[in-house]
Amino acid sequence: MTSSVIVKTEFSIPFRTGALRGDCFTHEDTAPPLLPLLLLHGGGKLTSRVPYDPLRQTLLQRSLPSFSFDFFGHGQTGGNLLESSLQQRVEESCAVIEATILRRPFGLIGSSMAGYTAIQLLEKYPISHLVLIVPAVYHVDACTPQFGQGFTEIIRQPKSWLHSDAWDRIKQFTGKLLIIYAENDDIIPAEIVHRLYESAANTEKKELYLVKNSSHRILTYLLENPNEFQKVADSIAEFLTNAYARSAL
Repeated sequence: MTSSVIVKTEFSIPFRTGALRGDCFTHEDTAPPLLPLLLLHGGGKLTSRVPYDPLRQTLLQRSLPSFSFDFFGHGQTGGNLLESSLQQRVEESCAVIEATILRRPFGLIGSSMAGYTAIQLLEKYPISHLVLIVPAVYHVDACTPQFGQGFTEIIRQPKSWLHSDAWDRIKQFTGKLLIIYAENDDIIPAEIVHRLYESAANTEKKELYLVKNSSHRILTYLLENPNEFQKVADSIAEFLTNAYARSAL
């Protein structure tokens, strides 16, 4: 663990008619990371990358620098969320990866809606280790409609997630997988978590981590319960550190 000063470097990446705003957490005496880590935040009007700063700071204490950005319709990036889509979130992620990731393979953390985004990225980039936090998956037909034009109607169909392309995509993943899920998740059925875990049949290693007493708002719960936050952050850091160390050999 290091005590170096944390440096938060902000960036702006052109995307369509606007720009994606994000940042990188490093130490002032740290050389460019061998294996960068990208964190993708979830959906919801009030969601952004900022609530994940404590987690990213904890990871940096374990020499794990990270990139993150605000999706269109969120945080500093701004824009009308209803004009975005699942497909656009993938395109935005690709734009950030192409502009910021220094070397490959790299690590990926996807939370809630971004769990699905992360799974879609598996076919586009070499991902060495994947952390999914209360991950959502969606019907394949929900990818292209804008959130304000048909998306909600598709995902509200009973068990629409059964017809997701996520199952086949994660089956092809050969890296390391960690899924963190909440005991009292009122948004993501436990069936989704367990099916993702079972579908990931070709991973080098896979783990499940249950956060007891938490709802889907797992980050809020953890920040309100520092001891639990530390346990989860340490588990993520250990998972990533092992992957980084092995990949650097």
